[in-house]
Amino acid sequence: VMGATGAGKSSFIQSLTDCDVKIDPGLSLCTSEIGLYPLTLGNHTVTLVDTPGFDDRYRSDLEILQEIIYFLSSIYSSKFVKLAGIIYLQRIMDLGMPNMQRSIVRYKNILEALCGKSALSHLVLAITTWDVKKNYGGRPLIDNLLCKHSWGAAVKSGAVMYLHDNTKSSALWILDHILSLQGGIVLEIQREMIDQRKTLDQTFVGQRLVEDLLERETELEDELLQLRKK
Repeated sequence: VMGATGAGKSSFIQSLTDCDVKIDPGLSLCTSEIGLYPLTLGNHTVTLVDTPGFDDRYRSDLEILQEIIYFLSSIYSSKFVKLAGIIYLQRIMDLGMPNMQRSIVRYKNILEALCGKSALSHLVLAITTWDVKKNYGGRPLIDNLLCKHSWGAAVKSGAVMYLHDNTKSSALWILDHILSLQGGIVLEIQREMIDQRKTLDQTFVGQRLVEDLLERETELEDELLQLRKK
């Protein structure tokens, strides 16, 4: 279960497992490390993985990504655990905030680079806090997400979008979809790190991060230049 800080990852897992997952309204105590939460659903024994959120005030995205990649590499190396899919949570409120647009695109790019095109069919994009926004212009925000932020390309490659209203039944619907898919998946980052023995900077997602940092550096230099002119 992945997403930015405050997207509702821990709440999603707690609704399914009734485990005491650390949740804090002020976001100061959000998930800071990988957490594993077992769940039995029918004939399936599932382990939900709570991951640290991106856009954290205390840790860089690179540090968080390294932790997630290390975990994904370790389960792939073990050969005993199959990854069924990835649930990425996106708060609907962020879609209408101008200052969040760059981050939304950035994390979409990171996720696609982690997965690789062949694994996108096992990706669920879950729009959270839909219960709050659905009667207040929510649908245009969803359309904007698919078009402006290019999530439409991932959906065309097999990813599925769900509107999550933060209830247990809604979370079960999403998990049922993941479990209905046949077999486990191998992510692009797992192939690159384990099979091809690449370093993080040599991987597709590593290159995406470098490109993003260079772009951001250019933007900051332009902003500084404009300030000096004033």
